[in-house]
Amino acid sequence: KKMIVKETTLKNVLLFEHECFEDHRGTYEELYNKIKFDEICRDKIGHIIEFKEGDFIYGALKVLYGL
Repeated sequence: KKMIVKETTLKNVLLFEHECFEDHRGTYEELYNKIKFDEICRDKIGHIIEFKEGDFIYGALKVLYGL
């Protein structure tokens, strides 16, 4: 998925925008991906972030998600 990164007026603060996948079952958003964020942050601010991953799922009625 494509990620858009915008610089802000605050030093070392970036705004990350991401795409959302949606179909009849519901919605999936990858909020954080360590590999992608580390690469972007290293290039833009010179250091990496220590999160691992964050996701958001909004499921439709009667849809069960499993990992």
